[in-house]
Amino acid sequence: MTATVARLRCGVLKGVAQEDVDALHLTPGGIREDRRFVLVDGDGRALYGANLTRLAGVHATFDETAEVLAVRFADGSEVVERVEDTGEELMARAYGGRPVPGRFVGGSFAEALSAHAGQPLRLLRVAPGVGAPGPVTLIGAASIARVGRELGDDRLDARRFRMSIELAGTEAYEEDGWDGGRLRVGDAVLEIRGQVPRCVLTTLDPDTLVRDRDTLRAILAHRPAMATGEPPLGVYGHVVTPARIALGDAVEPI
Repeated sequence: MTATVARLRCGVLKGVAQEDVDALHLTPGGIREDRRFVLVDGDGRALYGANLTRLAGVHATFDETAEVLAVRFADGSEVVERVEDTGEELMARAYGGRPVPGRFVGGSFAEALSAHAGQPLRLLRVAPGVGAPGPVTLIGAASIARVGRELGDDRLDARRFRMSIELAGTEAYEEDGWDGGRLRVGDAVLEIRGQVPRCVLTTLDPDTLVRDRDTLRAILAHRPAMATGEPPLGVYGHVVTPARIALGDAVEPI
């Protein structure tokens, strides 16, 4: 059976809900549409979903042509404004100390996000690929189903793993065997470089950000931990040949 692209997801604002999309643009740095804005705290830390549980239900979209960012909150309120570059730069630090360089965004976004999050936040605009720990992430639907069986949940929601590309037509953990090689996805070519270490974020319901599944235990119950001690699930892909990819695209190792 030929592997294909079953789902594509991206989230323009790191730490809030991803959106299902029909296509993604893969650039040398990563996904053009993904995690272009990052929330940072007063200590310069770039935050992710597990730090921002009070922002459950927030959705964000970005019209790159018009330079308009829309942030919509669970209570129905929203901030829709043209992105204002303040000119102020910051080298934020993500989980594990990874550097996240960017420029602060002005306007009403920081005030609204801070009020809903219950802590002072600022909004940072970053280049494609900078907001994510790896340019592209891939996982087979069969791998998610295997974790679900360990949990006794045959409908485990794939959104909790926040992957860019979900594949159909692969065996469980088949993607791990592509490590060190190249993969054609539609017209794009990726070099697969390592497994994705999973964190506490995967234990949270993707809509409510309330802990509801012990996914980390479930993975480690039948898979060896990474050298760092973290549970592995999915792989990183680095863009060798940039292209637009879409649902239904064929996927094959080169």
